[in-house]
Amino acid sequence: MKALDRSVETEPATGFAFIPYIQGVTEPIKRILNSHNVKIAQKPFQTLGHIFAKPKDPVTKEQRTDAIYSIPCNDCVNEYIGQTKRQFGTRLKEHQKAVFLCKKENSALSEHTCLTNHTIGWDNSKIITTNRRYHQRLCLEAWHINSAHAP
Repeated sequence: MKALDRSVETEPATGFAFIPYIQGVTEPIKRILNSHNVKIAQKPFQTLGHIFAKPKDPVTKEQRTDAIYSIPCNDCVNEYIGQTKRQFGTRLKEHQKAVFLCKKENSALSEHTCLTNHTIGWDNSKIITTNRRYHQRLCLEAWHINSAHAP
């Protein structure tokens, strides 16, 4: 008499999936997919990262550092593009002081306002990008200046 071979031949998995674990839902889906040789890995549906998504306060525009920035003129299409390692708000205040005192030698922005009587759109100033490396920041500043003045 021949002995019965009770070992079950298992086929290699035809697929693999990550599914979120939801009690009462994940188990039946897992059984169905297992019957089609799809292996399942479960991950938590809600993690602590979802619950406490942002423990830090967002950094304001004025607090950002290592920035390439632009300050537009309200009366023409020109904009001033500059860079700073320090906080953007600090540099913006320096520009405002130079414009107020009409110190042409301190800022091209000040020179523009003194020669044309134009006003500056301080509230529309923006940070274009940031970069921590000084030489890369200078290159990015030059590129943005050339791009802004290209025909």
